[in-house]
Amino acid sequence: MMKKVLMILSMALMMASSMNAQFYFDGGIGMASLPKFPTPVLQLGGEKEMSRSTGVYVSLSQSISGKIAGEATLYGEQSNLYVATAYKVNLTALNIVGKRFLKRGDYDDGGFFFKGGISLAYASEKKTITDEYDQSLYSGDEVEYTYKAFQPMIPIGIGYEVELKRDLYLNFDATLTLPANRVGSMQISVNIPPFVGLNAGVRFPLG
Repeated sequence: MMKKVLMILSMALMMASSMNAQFYFDGGIGMASLPKFPTPVLQLGGEKEMSRSTGVYVSLSQSISGKIAGEATLYGEQSNLYVATAYKVNLTALNIVGKRFLKRGDYDDGGFFFKGGISLAYASEKKTITDEYDQSLYSGDEVEYTYKAFQPMIPIGIGYEVELKRDLYLNFDATLTLPANRVGSMQISVNIPPFVGLNAGVRFPLG
């Protein structure tokens, strides 16, 4: 499936490069249902109109969440100790996505649209103890840890775009991002789980 998506997007990019198409800035913010808690994500990129109803855009997504405070128990021979912890998750993704307006929608008037493409995602998860304590007296299993992973992903979604004024558009979309577990005949381990995103953004022409 991943190989077919890459072929379709490559053909779309080559077609777009041969056309006198309009370039747009595309940016927004949303919430992603990453493990343990929802995470705000900022997205910035550029979009190229291929025809009145189809286009391709490349963007970079970056989570902007802070640390979440928590508590953990450490165990000792004589007693237990409660310590404060900090948890942080990070997501960075490079996205290449095709966009198609549905029915009467188009790049001039907005409307409902479908999108789908590929992403290369990097995610990290880290939990640390913020209190000082005597490590020779207390310990705990998996109280502190760091996890990092790369994963090709497949985002698919549907949204709606409305023209606020001439050449300024506001859009909303819901996206399901699935981990790609196969590229051609090669099996890929799944290191990042599927997640859902709700996003709002703007689009306006460059030049």
